[in-house]
Amino acid sequence: MADFDFIPESEKCHTVFQTLEKDEHFPFNDLEEIHVLCLKKLSRLDDEGLREWLRFISSESKEEFMEFAKKDPVFERAVDVLTTVSADDYNRMLYEARLKEWRDNKSRIDGALAECRAEHQQQMREFASLIRQGYSVDEAEKRLGLS
Repeated sequence: MADFDFIPESEKCHTVFQTLEKDEHFPFNDLEEIHVLCLKKLSRLDDEGLREWLRFISSESKEEFMEFAKKDPVFERAVDVLTTVSADDYNRMLYEARLKEWRDNKSRIDGALAECRAEHQQQMREFASLIRQGYSVDEAEKRLGLS
């Protein structure tokens, strides 16, 4: 789950990834999937149940959580669990450690994405230069190690 546009190539709120065979593009198995939920794209989600859970998860105040609890006993139970967990110092410490780890990971991912974009732009400039010099697409790809 991400509160930023983690998959900018997609307009969907919920994207599912599988490991595919490189050339023939069939899935490795039906057991491995990565589900990514982007809170920024929540309004585009068709699944109302999932949309409600994402709204619940992204709530920022006790009042917002209590509004959900009033609407549905499942959310009421979730609020009870969250209240219990947040009241315990040890669990609160675990939560804060996980949150710090998540923020650190997000920072590393953002940095890596920026670095990849810069490298990709450089490769594209080199590729365009080779094409202008008269190399074919295949030759330019081979020279740059892209094929």
